[in-house]
Amino acid sequence: MSDWLDIQGIDLKPLENAEAHFTSKYRWQDASKIVVRRGFPVIIQLKTAGQMFDPDVHVLVLEFELDEKVQVKEEDRFKRVRVRSPKEVRLDQGQWRAEVMGIEECFVDVKLTFPSRAPVSCWKIRVLSGFWISQNQTSDLEETFYSRLHAPVIYCIFNPFLVEDDVYLPQRQLREAYLFQDGELYFTGTAVGRRKYSFSKKPWMHSHFDENTLKVSIFLLTILTNNYLNDKPGLTMEERGSVIRITRKLSFAVNRYLLRGNWDKEAPEDGRSASSWLGTGEIIQEFMKSKRQVKYAQCWVFACSFVSILRAIGVPCRTVTCIENAHDADMSLTVDRAYLKTPEGGFVPIKGVDGIEWESTWNFHIWTEIWARRRDLPDSSYDGWQVVDATPQEKSEKLFQCGPMSVKAIREGRLDLPYDGWFIYSEVNADSVRWFYERDPETEELQLITTQFRNDTYDIGRALLTPNPRNYGYPMDLTSEYKSNEGSHGEKLVHIRALKSAGVAERNQRIKLLYGKEMEENTLEDVEILVEEIDKVYYGDDIVVDISVRNWSNSTRTVKLQVETSTLFHTGTQATKLSRWHEVLVLEPRGGETIRLETPISQYARLISFLKDLGVCVSASVEETTQVIFVEEKFQISGSSVMIEAPTVTKVGISVIADVTFQNPLSETLDNVEMILHSGNLSRPIRVSRFPSVVSPRKRIKIQVKFRAIGEGARLLVVTVNSEQIKNMTATHYVRAVNIGSDDVTAMKLSKKLR
Repeated sequence: MSDWLDIQGIDLKPLENAEAHFTSKYRWQDASKIVVRRGFPVIIQLKTAGQMFDPDVHVLVLEFELDEKVQVKEEDRFKRVRVRSPKEVRLDQGQWRAEVMGIEECFVDVKLTFPSRAPVSCWKIRVLSGFWISQNQTSDLEETFYSRLHAPVIYCIFNPFLVEDDVYLPQRQLREAYLFQDGELYFTGTAVGRRKYSFSKKPWMHSHFDENTLKVSIFLLTILTNNYLNDKPGLTMEERGSVIRITRKLSFAVNRYLLRGNWDKEAPEDGRSASSWLGTGEIIQEFMKSKRQVKYAQCWVFACSFVSILRAIGVPCRTVTCIENAHDADMSLTVDRAYLKTPEGGFVPIKGVDGIEWESTWNFHIWTEIWARRRDLPDSSYDGWQVVDATPQEKSEKLFQCGPMSVKAIREGRLDLPYDGWFIYSEVNADSVRWFYERDPETEELQLITTQFRNDTYDIGRALLTPNPRNYGYPMDLTSEYKSNEGSHGEKLVHIRALKSAGVAERNQRIKLLYGKEMEENTLEDVEILVEEIDKVYYGDDIVVDISVRNWSNSTRTVKLQVETSTLFHTGTQATKLSRWHEVLVLEPRGGETIRLETPISQYARLISFLKDLGVCVSASVEETTQVIFVEEKFQISGSSVMIEAPTVTKVGISVIADVTFQNPLSETLDNVEMILHSGNLSRPIRVSRFPSVVSPRKRIKIQVKFRAIGEGARLLVVTVNSEQIKNMTATHYVRAVNIGSDDVTAMKLSKKLR
């Protein structure tokens, strides 16, 4: 009998496999660890102790052990895969396979393939050796010399390049944008007037190719598997092969284990404000210190970090911003808000009446879309983009998790399909109900004045925006993917189907059932208030609000008018009140008045450096008719005190100069000023030491910085200036890095200044 075959080395061939699996951007791969996509062959080379491997005599088995702290069953923790000779019958593609590709002296080339539905996980690999005793029986297998000392690691992730994988995405341009892009923009915004909207661009640096980001992704999956094993909602190892199950449970894990939300303060004392994060790498670094929730996040931090986590494990995905987003808490497909009459005759929002938790409309909300096949839905037409939200606002199956929900199903009003269709549909298509109260002067109880039911089709879900794969600097509008044209016959039919799917009665009838004859009384409405639409105000200009009040009746009307200007949290609630003005107007029959209110930059500059959302709330009551008028006008501050001027195209590896200009917008000195540069996944934020720490009033400073791209593709340059007085003054600039000749680079154009 031949000598026992020992293995003295395993070559994972990290460079060759990275190229074949499109994982070259995981640059930390080496001889001890690699990242592979399931369903694609992995080529490894075994080195014997000097003997030549004979498949008719020797038996080699690759043993995979789950490299995670989880107490799963033996068959889930270990996978033994015998290295088969080319003469043997090939195994089914759904099985773990290892085949001899070549034998040369003491080297054995092996092709290893993970099944196309293998669980996303991390495995240690060992080699066991034995003999054939008979045609179907082997001797006891022994661990080889190399495996006693070493256990190389293989990360198995999803495969968007493989037709059989449920995340298969055939378009190369979309894969580049939604799988490989590491620096990109997300969008904030507000509704403007009755039909329009405005948006702003914000930078985010993804870290999905960092080793720690992949480790954290696997760590979250491990927690979910342990939850299942402890009889809690989680993931089985089999479910970790399903992109639908993984993304649903990760939407819970990201907000439960990775990040903690904060909705009350912009600058909490015991953590970083949500607006201070520039990328996922910072969050992962902080999480790795203690494995506890990182403080703090809001929806854009949850959504962008979720994108990084999902791209790390091979899921094509993107952020989606819904401008004027409804939070429907009771499956009514309405968003109900309450207001209390003030002594001046205007109205202010209140949070609850008689124990009822009132709902809200956010200026914007950001969730995540994944690209996936839906084997669990009626037919393949629901494959494609699916909504998954890591900022779930309502419980689903007893957990704060949301989605995946087919975008096409939302557009069709198919709220009966999984998951959470009623909530997502309401976010983009709910109707609005406003409830107006006054306090009884004797009993102090709240009394309902009137209700305004608005099925204005343009109110909720003004626009849905996502990064544009063809133009990274501007959004792609997805509104028509989520709903039919507003007011169209098709849109009305879909809304009726949605109402039936959610089991919702007709809303006017619902209001009558709750409040009876009170709602049937007709209130005379003959006073009109118009607020001139404000699209955007340029940073540095005064805010000017023009209000027109008109009496269309043939009688005198006494109008108690109240106007509030404030900065807004993205949830639509007031952050800081800038001004409050009130007056009693006596309007002659068929008469009117025009009012202009101005807010100087000194009142708002230090308050809007990040989200830049402001609102004007005009409310009034008419004494003679008890008419209630409530008008909200939201807008954004456009521009920034930071500007970047740089090429839009550069050659890989060549240093490029960018001109960065900063102007102090205030009439006071800025203290403890610092400028921070960030340029993507492969770098860390850098503080520019030569930038002055004190900047005098209105002073303009211009410096030059150098950067170079070390790989092809779109690269995002981010410059942020912080001071004691103002935080997060940011500018961004995209540069496309290409491997081209120097003559072509000289033709590049300078970009316009980004403000």
